[in-house]
Amino acid sequence: MQLIPSGEDLYAIRNEANGEFFQDTIGSMSSQVSSDAQLWYIKPYGGTKNAYTIQNAKNEKYMTRKASQLHKGTPGKDEVWIIENRQEVITEDLANSYYGSLQNNENGEYRTDRATHLSKTMEIPTRLFKMIKLTNGHYAIQNQGNYEFFQSSISIMATNIVDNGQEWNIQPVNNKDGLYTIQNVKNGEYMTSHASQLHGGTPGKSEYWKIEKYPYLKTASWMGDNWNLLANKPLNKICIPGSHDSGTYEHSGLTAFGWVGNTKTQIFDIQMQLMQGIRVFDLRPALHNGAFFTYHASNVAGKLQGAIGAKMEDVFAQIRAFMSKPEHKHELIVLNFTHAMRWSGGGYKYDLTDNQKQQFIELVKLELGNLLIKRKATQLTELTCGDLLSNSANIICLFDNGEFGTTESETEKGIWNSTYFKTKGSYSDTNDLEKMIYTKEGDKNQSQLIQLRNSDRSFKANQSSFMFELCWQLTLGGFQSTVNTTSILELAAKANPALKPTLKQWMKDQIINKTVYPNIINTDACQESVTGVVELSLEITKHIQ
Repeated sequence: MQLIPSGEDLYAIRNEANGEFFQDTIGSMSSQVSSDAQLWYIKPYGGTKNAYTIQNAKNEKYMTRKASQLHKGTPGKDEVWIIENRQEVITEDLANSYYGSLQNNENGEYRTDRATHLSKTMEIPTRLFKMIKLTNGHYAIQNQGNYEFFQSSISIMATNIVDNGQEWNIQPVNNKDGLYTIQNVKNGEYMTSHASQLHGGTPGKSEYWKIEKYPYLKTASWMGDNWNLLANKPLNKICIPGSHDSGTYEHSGLTAFGWVGNTKTQIFDIQMQLMQGIRVFDLRPALHNGAFFTYHASNVAGKLQGAIGAKMEDVFAQIRAFMSKPEHKHELIVLNFTHAMRWSGGGYKYDLTDNQKQQFIELVKLELGNLLIKRKATQLTELTCGDLLSNSANIICLFDNGEFGTTESETEKGIWNSTYFKTKGSYSDTNDLEKMIYTKEGDKNQSQLIQLRNSDRSFKANQSSFMFELCWQLTLGGFQSTVNTTSILELAAKANPALKPTLKQWMKDQIINKTVYPNIINTDACQESVTGVVELSLEITKHIQ
């Protein structure tokens, strides 16, 4: 159970298996917290260690040893509960975590996303791991291909950190520079050159591992490193990288006909996307089993088809971890929350209630707090980077409808409506790379070149301040989206290598010039070594001056 604080001694109680909440009608559970009926007073009982009573806030009855009954009146021994806290074994210190490959020193092979297999080659993301430091000094080891964890039962992987079976000691080997042993905390055994075996006793050469940290190509602090170029320029005079459907790098649930191929848009988690230089994030909130997640979905014949992605709380934790580094103080981040919906609502409807929408707003403010840029309502795209970051806050938080961030009282709390961050440009809705780049004027699915030219700021219609989004992404066709023929990541593998040479040619040909230029370059499968988008953004920013 997860106890979620809602006031002094007051908690919501959520089951971690089904995501549902206990409530006053104790014979059933609730998918959300909507009133006092899902809240409980949890108070110490009789001076006994870890002993508590659990009283419903609405009907004032107590949980009893009979699961389907509550008790009214003075609680007795049948209403006393032992609560054991497991928080100490699952607390993560993301700020002190790192990414890298695990290569066995004896056979030269890499650990992969398949627990029982090693590979002779290093590939992204299936051979990349996040070493998540825990507050007790141990590490959880999470594969970045499937976002699962190595554990003491080494032949299978775990979806969560639940006990010390998913904890590892990573220790340098004496007199062996760059080599480490990786020891499971629960059973004391070591990873070996045989993927499906652990070794007890003293570790030998087959238990030595090279951990090569993933290079960030100086992209993690690219804005700060170029502060002299960026500080005095308004947002609509610079170019920055963005990611499309930023939060579906992992999956928490799939609909019918939803599969990894038609829903997974990114290969890196949010923290790594930030390190890759991404600064504009497309985050789509879905309320699912009482919590908010990201999602990627489409309306196919009136039915919801897609996947739940990362938990929003995890997204926010990764952003906080990135921003905790002093060297990132000049990095500006834009979080664009769009298409908010209730996943369990049936169909493809953006049908959050007013209370649920407010619940998400409060979550954003709680999780990001002082990182949110707060000021009087104004057109943000006209402010300089230096002005936006002048109060030691780094995040512009945008909402895509007229209900939030429209008043000064809201913007001064860091909640902005997208009208204060005007954009132009959209995806081309094609799976053909040439059509995405070059289709002619009048074609049904307008190419990025046509959209870019139509955004010429010398035209009277384009005199108002805006950010042009170049959407460098291919879209699965109707048949492709329902049948396992190709994937979004395979389409990205075609599109992304073409980005850098195409835009460099556009600059050379003066297609990109002082009045025609992109401000945001969105891609799937963001990876700087493939797209070169940070390098491009800086070059475009210099080119248009």
